[in-house]
Amino acid sequence: SRLEMSIASTPSQDDQKHLAVTVHNPGDTIAFLVQLAVRNSATDLEAGPTFWSDNYFSLLPGETRDLTAAVPNHALEGGLPKVSVTAWNLAE
Repeated sequence: SRLEMSIASTPSQDDQKHLAVTVHNPGDTIAFLVQLAVRNSATDLEAGPTFWSDNYFSLLPGETRDLTAAVPNHALEGGLPKVSVTAWNLAE
């Protein structure tokens, strides 16, 4: 089973890009240690430091969680933000 994710971007503020991310567990098993990471689309390197409203959490079957992230603009130079999600017991 895989997690579903949607991402919305807001205008940059204070030299940071702000993202709103929604993660949903459509499966029938709990997702343990869900981890989100922002990557630079041009370099595929993790952009940071990224400040998340939450990270390394669990999602029950059917549960949805809304999160926010703030990423320094310089970490995204030359690219766009892309978000990856992993969980200890689920496929990427």
